[in-house]
Amino acid sequence: DVAKAYVTVPATARLSVTSNSRSGYRIDFHSQGDFFESVDVAGFGNIVHLGADGGSIVQRGPLPPQLSHELGFRFTLRPGTLPGVYPWPLRLSVQAL
Repeated sequence: DVAKAYVTVPATARLSVTSNSRSGYRIDFHSQGDFFESVDVAGFGNIVHLGADGGSIVQRGPLPPQLSHELGFRFTLRPGTLPGVYPWPLRLSVQAL
């Protein structure tokens, strides 16, 4: 993966959101790693490109009271990243709109 300069992690995370917000919700992705330049997140109907500092995805309502998403990721690695085992580089939080 390091030689390709990216790592693909297909459909490895399941996110379930329960909300009574009529407006929807925002999912914030907080970066916890310094080995990637960007990440593409799949699982919301299209691919969302986020930078190394993370970002947000907004799901506007009205939405069903509970939604599940299977998320896949493609991390573009920083030059000089060495092969190895790294901790999961993203933390998620959800906020009602």
